[in-house]
Amino acid sequence: MMLAVFAAVYGAIAALVFRRLTDRTRMRMTVNHMLAHVMEFALFIDEPRLILKAQFDLINDNFQLLRQIALPSILMAMPFVLLYPAMDRQFGNHSSNVLTLPMGQALPAGVVAETEGVRIPRTHEVSWRIRPTDKPRTNLLGIHWTVWFGLVSLIAATILRSRLRISGENPAPQKRE
Repeated sequence: MMLAVFAAVYGAIAALVFRRLTDRTRMRMTVNHMLAHVMEFALFIDEPRLILKAQFDLINDNFQLLRQIALPSILMAMPFVLLYPAMDRQFGNHSSNVLTLPMGQALPAGVVAETEGVRIPRTHEVSWRIRPTDKPRTNLLGIHWTVWFGLVSLIAATILRSRLRISGENPAPQKRE
């Protein structure tokens, strides 16, 4: 549940950041140019020189689109990179198969030693390779938490986009009388 809340907040913030920091008209023109270059492939299939030019133009337009979204993408990546370790500890599945305990302490319930203990005299510890007998914590439906985070944040951004009427098109100009 907490993952969904974090993801929804992140998606909402991402929608607002992209809305504020991108020029939607320019992005729409770039995407339209890209689509036009793809259409050139079918129209000029018998003209290799034109196809090659369309491919280079498509690559240039892809780089132009990447430049247009670079700043908001970097700004949204920074909090994710900072929060990833804490979120991975909380939502990830980290089951270590080595257990180290002080000498003389018994193995806890729920684990079985697969090997003899390795004694570490200097630290007065013993390490075992273990196998949990309890069912390990797994990801929801076997899907990693980052996939769920991405899906929920995308849905939240899409919902916010429709609520705020954020679209690729600029609103129709108002007629003045």
